[in-house]
Amino acid sequence: MSGRKWPRGRPYAKPYTAAGILRTPCIRCSAPSRYQWQICADGNKWRALCARCDVALNAMVLRWARDPDAATKTAAYRKYVNVKESAKCGGEVLQVSHDT
Repeated sequence: MSGRKWPRGRPYAKPYTAAGILRTPCIRCSAPSRYQWQICADGNKWRALCARCDVALNAMVLRWARDPDAATKTAAYRKYVNVKESAKCGGEVLQVSHDT
């Protein structure tokens, strides 16, 4: 173990509420969160993620699973997240990074 602490936000035993997730910073980069993941090795605690980190995590898991369509699925999910996030921001197109 590196002893590195989680950046911000505390894990929850139950899923975040719609209002709660918006008040919780992303566990990876501290940006405003929109999504959540459970980490089995961490006692199935819920962790908050921003849109960009959620896309990156999904891409990483698809690559880890050696999904032959990982790039296509990641691109489709990135597009879905961009549309979903832009609707929340009054139609502003967000740039969920291609560096996943």
